[in-house]
Amino acid sequence: MFETIPPLLRLRPSSLACRALRKVHALLFVLSLFFHGVSYANGCGNVIAPLTGPCTNNVTTTTFNVTSGGTISGAAEGIVNNSPGVITTLSNAGSISGTAYGIKNNNGASIGTLINTGTITGGTAGIYNAGTITTINNKQGASSSALTYTGVLPVNYNIIVASTSNYGKLSASSVTNAAGTSGLTFGIDSSSVLTSERYLSVLSGLTSANITSSSLSGSYGGYNWLLVNATGSSTIWDLVVSVPSTGAVTLPDMVAGTSVWLSSVGVSVNPIFTGGSLLLQNGDRSSISFSVTSAGGTIAHPTSGSATLSGVFSGAGGLTFTGNGTTVMTGANTYAGGTTVASGTLSIQGSSATGTGPVYVASGAQLMGTGTIQGALTVAGVLKPGQSPGYLATNAPVTMQQGSVFQQDIAGVLQSSASSPAGASGYYAYMNVLSGQFVIDSGVTLRPTLSNLFSASESGYGSAVYVPQLGDQFRIITAAQAISGRFTTIVQPAELAAGTQLLAFYNMSNSNSVDLFTAPLSYTNTLADTTHNINATAAVLDRLVSLNQAGTSSSLQEQLLYATAGERAGSLQDFVKGLAGEVHAASVAVLPQTTQRLQQGLLARLGDLPSTIPMGLPNAGQSVSDGKLWGEVAYQRGDRTSNTGGSGYGSNLYQIVFGSDLYSDAQQKTKLGAGISLANTLVSANGGNSNLQQGALFAYGKMSLFDAYVLDGVASVGLSSTDLSRSDVTGLTSGFKSKAVIGNDVLLSLGLSRDFSYEGVGITPYVRVTYQQVNQNGYNEGSGAAALQLDRYTGNGARGALGVALSSPNKDPLRDTYTYRANIAVGADSQGLLNPTMNATLASQSLAVTTPTAGAVFVQVGLYGTLRIEDNIYAYAGLAGEVRSAQTLYGGQIGIRIQF
Repeated sequence: MFETIPPLLRLRPSSLACRALRKVHALLFVLSLFFHGVSYANGCGNVIAPLTGPCTNNVTTTTFNVTSGGTISGAAEGIVNNSPGVITTLSNAGSISGTAYGIKNNNGASIGTLINTGTITGGTAGIYNAGTITTINNKQGASSSALTYTGVLPVNYNIIVASTSNYGKLSASSVTNAAGTSGLTFGIDSSSVLTSERYLSVLSGLTSANITSSSLSGSYGGYNWLLVNATGSSTIWDLVVSVPSTGAVTLPDMVAGTSVWLSSVGVSVNPIFTGGSLLLQNGDRSSISFSVTSAGGTIAHPTSGSATLSGVFSGAGGLTFTGNGTTVMTGANTYAGGTTVASGTLSIQGSSATGTGPVYVASGAQLMGTGTIQGALTVAGVLKPGQSPGYLATNAPVTMQQGSVFQQDIAGVLQSSASSPAGASGYYAYMNVLSGQFVIDSGVTLRPTLSNLFSASESGYGSAVYVPQLGDQFRIITAAQAISGRFTTIVQPAELAAGTQLLAFYNMSNSNSVDLFTAPLSYTNTLADTTHNINATAAVLDRLVSLNQAGTSSSLQEQLLYATAGERAGSLQDFVKGLAGEVHAASVAVLPQTTQRLQQGLLARLGDLPSTIPMGLPNAGQSVSDGKLWGEVAYQRGDRTSNTGGSGYGSNLYQIVFGSDLYSDAQQKTKLGAGISLANTLVSANGGNSNLQQGALFAYGKMSLFDAYVLDGVASVGLSSTDLSRSDVTGLTSGFKSKAVIGNDVLLSLGLSRDFSYEGVGITPYVRVTYQQVNQNGYNEGSGAAALQLDRYTGNGARGALGVALSSPNKDPLRDTYTYRANIAVGADSQGLLNPTMNATLASQSLAVTTPTAGAVFVQVGLYGTLRIEDNIYAYAGLAGEVRSAQTLYGGQIGIRIQF
């Protein structure tokens, strides 16, 4: 690098050779400037074209001037000022750069004024100063990267402000104050154009010890300005510019037509709103108390982010909040003129953040927060209890107007309260209207929210989204004087589990509340592949859901759906099954079995005539009236197992039968008789029981047909009275009872048989056809939400059986010590009485309840025997069973017969 002018350039011009040599040296010197820079004063005096540096100064010079478009760049530095170099003015409108520093002012060197309206950049810093810099005027910053600085601070630093988006920023690191100073003196360059604004980060990396305290405020061009720390930082400084105030830097009053930045009232005592506006910036925090006159005032939210006002606002006036960001009010405010959230978000905390007057939230605006609102609240925008899920109360009515939104945050199943931890997961938001109603106009939306509920500073931040489970209940609103109206729309969160939805219920059980339940999207789909009865009941519940969502359901329908919606996934199936009232269908299915069992007993009677005339009876072929009386006691157990039709049930039949053979002719194989039976059947079904009391008059007989065949017949007519009881799975009542449900039944049967004998054993093939009809009156379980209204039942059925009976060689029970008779048969039933369907209504919705589906084909077996006691008395007993798919009947009878 050249330090002085090359000696050869000083040769005397008299020699021609010298002149030529000078030209060569001059050329070499120009080339050296291109590659190595210059080393004499004013070598960079007026740079208008790219120049490779560094430009080095070792002497006193007046000015370095890098014009617009001009560039100086060096391998290490763009401009170097060495001791004892002095640069009076260094003006840069272009670009000065180096891989280390743009400008390096070494120890012992000095720069008087550095004017930077272009850019000064370096890999380590734009400016390095180890000497002295008196003044820097800087515009580099907001429209490009900040001017970076390291070393000894300048004595003076003046910001150049061209516009609200184009102003100087100085970013310092590893700095010390200039010798003999208490820090740099901050000022505003005379070329600046100011407006009321907060210019962000005009200085960074400097503490208050690096800035002269007397230069933290001032005035310029009719404006007052303050240099204040950015929120949460002691090394970043914002420039706050505001309208002037006579005799003071700070502005205590917000008068009509003026807008004042919060930082301008940072040291004021009780500033006053008299119709003006307070402007907030992101991160502002203030505990200043404000007075609000009857003229009121406006608070402008930050354009983004949030600002917090914790001081007390008092006075007769009201406040209006405008802007796009969020203002947090936490003071125990007493201003009485009301609160209007015209736009943006007002977030409140504490017992009276909105003062004592009414609160209005305009369309597009939002009110959120915790604590208590003292005045009446009217919402046309968004109301969100909690910052994250939290507790919000009002001491006056709340009205949600058409088009408004109630946002419900859910992060768990615990209801938020005044004492629940702020920002914690596991809670859901809760609104409590301590005085008055919560009024919901038509067209209001409920928006449950599951995700993005917490800020980064809250403990719940980063927690997994809570996905509501079936049966989860959230009491989201309570009002002292009831809920009026209902939400028109519920926006279902995308994070809900597949097949689930949130349902809203209003004022249930006089709770004056709104409850949200997690319920199936379709009960039918959720309970698919179960039973007919469960599916039929699920279809009713789906219809109730539709009525609930349309707002047209009755009180009883709401009660039933409310009780059902509280069921967990594990208990839902049994709960819905319990609503079906399966005991009703089971009782009807058992009714015809009583006369069928009677029929078995009568057929046993018809098969026990001796083949020869007993002693003392008239001759063969002569009709007799032998006056034989008989009676028996019978028991039959019935079981039907669960299947796709419904739940299983069991029955226990107890029967007493009295009869008389009115006419008999053994030789003609003829018998006629009649009697009466009384029966009691106990039925136990899912969630219910019934007691069937039945009485019947019957007749029986048989006769010879074509000599070889015997035709038998049975007829009975009976009445029934059924008492039913069923538990109420909803818990809304103590249960349901239906007393003395009247019914009747008829049975007719015909059979044809023929006797054979093989080695003394009687073999009797037979075929039999039976017809039955059963009727039962309709009845009502009561007025509970889960009570069933049962329609009248009428059913009929037919059965056919083909079988064979085997009888002992002993034929006469009055002469032989014992006799026996066994039979086995195969048959089939029609479906009417076998698998009855009861038509009913549940919560005014139609429902068909049936029994587990029993197979039509059955097998019957029986064993009947007699034991002679006296010459005119014998005892008898029988065992019988009937088996088919899903059902078994088995039992027996014992009796005695006396001949007179």
